[in-house]
Amino acid sequence: MGYDAYVHIKKKYTKLAVEKLLILMDYEKRGNSFYCGNDDEYKFFAGVHVWLCDEKEEEWIYRVRSQSFAVGYDLQKMNETIRCLKQYCDASFESDYGKNRYFPEDTLIKGAESGCYFPVERLFNNFSSLKHTLSKYPRDIEAEKSMYEISGIPTPSMFNANVYSTYLCSLIEEYFRTTYIAYLSSICRVDKMWATGF
Repeated sequence: MGYDAYVHIKKKYTKLAVEKLLILMDYEKRGNSFYCGNDDEYKFFAGVHVWLCDEKEEEWIYRVRSQSFAVGYDLQKMNETIRCLKQYCDASFESDYGKNRYFPEDTLIKGAESGCYFPVERLFNNFSSLKHTLSKYPRDIEAEKSMYEISGIPTPSMFNANVYSTYLCSLIEEYFRTTYIAYLSSICRVDKMWATGF
């Protein structure tokens, strides 16, 4: 699941012209696709991907996509991308909301608040993955328990408990580290703005 739009561009515009336009919109080329995201101001969470997904006799079809957990800036970038392709390449498009209908944009979360939101979201996703993994692991069998009592060899569940507790600690450490970096980065940006007089 995610946000998808298909942009139909007539072949009188070359693929190179479309690629140059995407690069002007701050996309970077990654293989056969283009990506915009991971900025220093913590605006984009999912980022936006654009690639040529189909070719017909008279048109190119480009797909513009973001993940289902996209935030306001991701959706704003998707709409901006579609608008530019529509305006400068005489294109039409279909989004999840219908023909030539843009995505509704969410509230824009800025600065330190945005930088703190991302680590919380990642921590929640990692906790969910860990919980799912632990629920899938089978219980110890009697032979494994007996081996522990006789020779002290840990059972698979004991071993996993030790490994996963280390992983859990690293998740929490990463959360605090990235939150602290985001908070300090936003403070430094504000101080720099005051020093330069905006």
